[in-house]
Amino acid sequence: MKILVDSREKAGKNEHVLKYFRDNKIAYETGIALNVGDYCIDENPKLVIDRKMGLNEVYCNVIQFHERFKRECLRAIEQGIELIILVGKKRLSALTMLPSGQTRDGNAGT
Repeated sequence: MKILVDSREKAGKNEHVLKYFRDNKIAYETGIALNVGDYCIDENPKLVIDRKMGLNEVYCNVIQFHERFKRECLRAIEQGIELIILVGKKRLSALTMLPSGQTRDGNAGT
């Protein structure tokens, strides 16, 4: 079993992931052009992980780059791929952690 890493993953942005693979002797291969997502297992290419660095990236994907994210989700559906969105922990682990009336950027809401 080997984890395939998409070629579009930005160098340095996933170094902690690759280090984890190396430290735990998990076989992986970089530079693979995946149709959807960032990671998959070579034995099950229909199960794909799309890694998001935090809630800000999720927000941008859903609001600012909605059409691109939507196209990726539709490609997954069309190809019978189960797409798992994995959100890394930056500062918040859930939007429910925001104090009442506060926006995601820490400013008071209106």
